[in-house]
Amino acid sequence: MSSRTVRLSSSSLLLVVAFCASTASAQLPSPTTSLPIAPANPPQPGSPQIPNAPFTLTPQEEAVLDRVLVDWQNMSAGVKTFEAAFTRWDYDGVFGAPGADGSQAPKRVVNGTLRYAAPDKGYYDLSDQSEKWICTGDAVFEFRADLKQVREHPLPPDLRGKAIADGPMPFVFGIEAGKTKARYWMRIITPPEKQGDQVWLEVYPKYGQDAANFLKIDVVLKFEHNNGQVTKLEPFALNMHLPNGKDRTVYQFSNMQTNTIFNGFKNVLDVFVRPGTPFGWQHQVVEAPTGVDPPPTAQQPQQPVQR
Repeated sequence: MSSRTVRLSSSSLLLVVAFCASTASAQLPSPTTSLPIAPANPPQPGSPQIPNAPFTLTPQEEAVLDRVLVDWQNMSAGVKTFEAAFTRWDYDGVFGAPGADGSQAPKRVVNGTLRYAAPDKGYYDLSDQSEKWICTGDAVFEFRADLKQVREHPLPPDLRGKAIADGPMPFVFGIEAGKTKARYWMRIITPPEKQGDQVWLEVYPKYGQDAANFLKIDVVLKFEHNNGQVTKLEPFALNMHLPNGKDRTVYQFSNMQTNTIFNGFKNVLDVFVRPGTPFGWQHQVVEAPTGVDPPPTAQQPQQPVQR
């Protein structure tokens, strides 16, 4: 990927990648308090690789993971449009207050809308108007309410058509198995009681730039199958653990619709057109840096740095 990949705010653009999961030490929230999204900033060209994997997979575990990723890739390939509602929970692990049952209470709960049209158009909007971005295919527009700015991040020609899959949202809007494994350490951690219709993935970043955005992401995929053949596989939730190891952001998706006309819109173009600038706001063009070698691909993996 080119170093010119857009860089947006980690809280929103981290939205569409993994899904929510947890380990024995990190419990998933209940349906009334759930999950997160994908890395906002893709690894910049030349981004240093984290030296050591957090775990080691057996050949059997690796084979099962590969099958899940290939099934996910195959299911994603058929998605032309995608729409979902989501609920987002932000947790403050340092100053957050406990809930009535003694568990950690979220400092904020907000609903949102996510839309996608293949291959590179995306839309993310929170109902409290605190965050919004639109990818039109040739640029990403980031609405910064705190600064009253609309930031336009132009996409160079070599990224158009693949900016979402390879860039800010590699998990929700489709994945490529080889590229995903090249970018993340992953393992399956599905609890026994969920194995009938869910896959839980624990995802760690391999690159320093991703690690600056999240410590790990737990991902939950829901699936359907017929006679052992996967017929449906889609994101259900994401649980993003932030770099300080205490805060986290959780997303849970609902009302997911695939390959249908978006509700409430005359056509897809109404969603992904170049947006106007709200009254009293400023429009700013943000050019990405250039001149750095691209990061390794799935075909040309970079060797981990030895300590």
